[in-house]
Amino acid sequence: MAMVAIRNRDFLRHRAWAIRAYAIGMGLGAVALVFILLYIVTGQPPVGPTSDILFVVSWVMAIVIAEVVIRRSSRSRPEVPG
Repeated sequence: MAMVAIRNRDFLRHRAWAIRAYAIGMGLGAVALVFILLYIVTGQPPVGPTSDILFVVSWVMAIVIAEVVIRRSSRSRPEVPG
C-alpha cells in the first residue's frame, strides 16, 4: 500500500502505510522485550496460552502505538494542496 501511494505521489498516505509497516516489524521487538522481562521476573519462559496471549498483545500494542502516531501527526500537519 505504501508503494502504491508513493507511485501516486500521495506522500501523506505513503507515510502512514510506511509507519504501519515499520510497526509490524517492530512488533517482534516488543514481543521479545515482553518475553524477556517475563522470563527475568518468573525464571521460566512463557508457554502455552500465556505465550499466545502475550504474543498477540505485544503485536497489537505496537500497531496501536503506530496508529496513535499517525493520527497525531496528521492533525498537526496542514493539508498539502495537490
